Amino acid sequence: ETIDLISDLIDFVSLGTNDLTQYALAVDRGNARLAHLADPLHPAMIRFYARVQAEASRLGLEIDVCGDLAADSVGLALLLGLGYRDFSLSVSSIPEAREVVRSVSCDELEEICGSLGAEQVVGLKIRLREYLATAVPFDTAPAAS
Repeated sequence: ETIDLISDLIDFVSLGTNDLTQYALAVDRGNARLAHLADPLHPAMIRFYARVQAEASRLGLEIDVCGDLAADSVGLALLLGLGYRDFSLSVSSIPEAREVVRSVSCDELEEICGSLGAEQVVGLKIRLREYLATAVPFDTAPAAS
């Protein structure tokens, strides 16, 4: 939220989705009774990712994403749709992420993610899953849930 205040002191921004989700939603992901509430695709998080990317872009700062969100095909599609292009992934997540990136159109994802009003952000996960089901080869498409 204060990137503009420090932009002249930094060269890049790294969005850490795991910790950010935990702290923004006030949910301890290490607590087995609460971990299911730590949803990195919560509407508040989606809007936050959009604001951070837009502000970093406006200020000319490089931005990357680390954390489990980019390892999830729906999360990766969301991030691509919001304009993120650099990701830090675990080695085991790279093959699926590579297949998603090769199979999708960033322009189409940006159109899907373009409006983050109340009605749009709530249904965004469903629209992204539907898009991925048609864009990504069957063996890497996300399971419906």
